Amino acid sequence: MENISYEDFAKLDMRVVRIKNAERIEGSRNLLKLTVDTGNDERTVVSGIADQYDPDELLGRKIIMLLNLEPKKIFGVMSQGMILCADNGSIVSLLKLDKDLAEGSRVV
Repeated sequence: MENISYEDFAKLDMRVVRIKNAERIEGSRNLLKLTVDTGNDERTVVSGIADQYDPDELLGRKIIMLLNLEPKKIFGVMSQGMILCADNGSIVSLLKLDKDLAEGSRVV
């Protein structure tokens, strides 16, 4: 991957969010529809983590999300951002906090 400038990085609005609801998307093998609290509003996000996470185990978790990604309809659901995960090819892991920060806290 090519290097980006600090100015490009500064355009990314990454924040702490809390998962309020999670459900499988009917007809999809690996997509979940998540409702998250951003500290300012609630958003819907579609994520391909259903093969790694049961929806019930996600409720209440605080994770990191990219908020200013252009919305996109995925499997009929409008996704308003992207949750951040690490992926080694076989395991996907949500990025989570080691301290309890409020929803809306900015990643810097």
